[in-house]
Amino acid sequence: MNLRRRIDRQKGILTILITTIMLCFSVACFAGEVNSLKVRGKMIRIGDTADNIFQTLKPSDSKKKNIEPDPNNPRSLLVTHFYEVEGKSFSLTFARTTDPGPYRLIRITTSSPQKATPAPKPRTITDFESSAFFKKQDLVSKDAWNLRTGGRNNYYAFKDFENPYSSFSVEMTTKGQDVVEIGISWNGKSTDQPAKITPKKMEHLTDLALFWGIGKQAKQIIDYAKSQQSKRYRGGSSQAPRKTLG
Repeated sequence: MNLRRRIDRQKGILTILITTIMLCFSVACFAGEVNSLKVRGKMIRIGDTADNIFQTLKPSDSKKKNIEPDPNNPRSLLVTHFYEVEGKSFSLTFARTTDPGPYRLIRITTSSPQKATPAPKPRTITDFESSAFFKKQDLVSKDAWNLRTGGRNNYYAFKDFENPYSSFSVEMTTKGQDVVEIGISWNGKSTDQPAKITPKKMEHLTDLALFWGIGKQAKQIIDYAKSQQSKRYRGGSSQAPRKTLG
């Protein structure tokens, strides 16, 4: 599961900056991933700095290391260490979530499937358009287009009863018939009135989580959205940190 926040432009008679809260759910975020892991009597958690974690894990504990570019931050790398400690096999992925800033843990993957949240069952566009979420909304428009990276983007705009100046949107990436990523975004009225998490938005998130098959994680998604709603990132959604939930 991934969350992003960005600043977009609302175009009309006047062009003003507005704040958008955008959240993305990705099918890749759930298989084999956990939020914390106990090693040598100490808890390792998402968000911990690499320096702190390396006080618990020794260089000899790492059996393999992968380094690759970070698609979300050109000034960062994705560094993944593969460990075998105390009979546990797991990997830790680090990235720079703030710039400048330390490398922090963004992903814990365990080889113990019973401890991991299972991947949701495949969903389709037809499933979405017959879902409880969709039936509660007033559809304003929809569109779809092919992506250069493969797959197809499906865009829906719905009436926002809390904001008369803008609609809110849901976007889904499909590969074949299957939905592999879902995003939702709400616009603020202006820079002085940015989008905030409200009971109605919490209902949106809960209904989307139920559609996606992760209803038990709705509160976790809402809590993280609340923690991020007042933050701004210089590069917008491309620079905002990703949070794995699962």
